[in-house]
Amino acid sequence: MFNPPPASAVCSSNARRANLPCDLAWRFGTVTRLTTIEIADAADFHALSERLPDSNKRHCYRLRDPAAAAEAGPPLSRHVLRAAGTLQVSQVMERLGTQVLIHEPGIPAFCFSTLHTGAMSLSVPNSPEVVEGRPERGLIHGGQGGTRALTANGTARTNLWVAGAAIQDALVMLLDDVPHGALAFQPVVDWTTGAGPSVRRLLDHAAAEFECADGMGVQPLVLAGFTDLFVHTVLAGLPHSHSERLARQRADTAPRHLRQAEAFMRAHATQPIRLADVALAVGCSLRSLQNAFRAFRGTTPHAALLGIRLELARTALHRGEDVVAAVARRHGFSNVGRFAAAYARRFGERPQRTRGSR
Repeated sequence: MFNPPPASAVCSSNARRANLPCDLAWRFGTVTRLTTIEIADAADFHALSERLPDSNKRHCYRLRDPAAAAEAGPPLSRHVLRAAGTLQVSQVMERLGTQVLIHEPGIPAFCFSTLHTGAMSLSVPNSPEVVEGRPERGLIHGGQGGTRALTANGTARTNLWVAGAAIQDALVMLLDDVPHGALAFQPVVDWTTGAGPSVRRLLDHAAAEFECADGMGVQPLVLAGFTDLFVHTVLAGLPHSHSERLARQRADTAPRHLRQAEAFMRAHATQPIRLADVALAVGCSLRSLQNAFRAFRGTTPHAALLGIRLELARTALHRGEDVVAAVARRHGFSNVGRFAAAYARRFGERPQRTRGSR
């Protein structure tokens, strides 16, 4: 989704400062107006990438069941996209299931996908895990060559692509250092807990603004402000490969009673504690505890406790300590079905699969 600069092009000052590879300094070519492409029949799918703007030609689209195209009727697929600065919004509506493959060398950007209808499975290179997105949970990938997505019939989704430079530079500033190792987000994001609702609202806002002729796509100051807000929200709120290091830095500045509350929750996660118990144990009011979690963790105490219990349950399942039902009850879930649903939203797989892969 990028227009690469000439080989002789000089990296941006931020990329040079951070000693980052030049491809992280690429930017989206500006698509000043909404570009709409409709696919009428199966043969058109083979030429879809050629009809897209030059910056999108690393995608290869194929129908999963070409024989069904005649009965489905046109349009089989509709792609609406617009780009500005370091962002690109694309809305994809597919009548029939599709296979999407990103060709090498990949796309130096992160894709945040929210599904409105249908389902999409995602696999990335060097990972045996296949995760599934649905309307209640989104998907994230880093544009690696070889990334493959399979969609179900009747899938509609919105993708927000963010240039790798924008996120990488923000991470460098937050850490005050160049991070070791590539940045990778956990591929599944639950839209109902933690930072998920905030990220989802930002995605919806970006899509709505890019549809407007006079929206932030043509207002550089507004676009820059939104980009910073989105980037810092996902780095602070969504799990990724450098979350622990960021958390240690935040822990140094977080109030003492917040750190004590998190430690108390971990120590008593298998016990029937209430939030009032947590506040009493750390010597603060429930309101202060709620304000601290909101300000420094971007979540609520209840969501934090739920996340801790799910993480501990996942560790227990990896170790094969007990059957799923027993692990669920031990970590505060009386209903195994609800536990399995919450677990799948957070980790992108069923608890039975975690236990079976040990």
